[in-house]
Amino acid sequence: MTLDAGIVARGAGYALCWLVPAAALNILASETESGALVFATFLLILLGFAFGGYAVARIPIANPLQHAAAAAFAAYAVVQIIGVLVAIGRDRDVNLIGILFTALLAACTGMLGAVLALRRPA
Repeated sequence: MTLDAGIVARGAGYALCWLVPAAALNILASETESGALVFATFLLILLGFAFGGYAVARIPIANPLQHAAAAAFAAYAVVQIIGVLVAIGRDRDVNLIGILFTALLAACTGMLGAVLALRRPA
């Protein structure tokens, strides 16, 4: 399986257009004590991964699900690196298990977006 880095980067870019504001909202929501608000912003983040996967799958390629998962993971890596740096700067703990789980969730959600795109008529 060979991934086209340009397509993965393109999908990650589409996802980041949604993820950066959603992640900023999530950081702001985490400073409040509203669990519902944190969960809602987390759902917005997942929607961003799905959007990146959807955008990748609309491009005619041989293996869209793998590209979608890679694009969502790449977008997650960018956002997470920034998040870890912010957490370290604020002297907060970094949850490695949470990071790995969310990385897997990002890739799966990106694939879900690709499945939705593939089921949509052209």
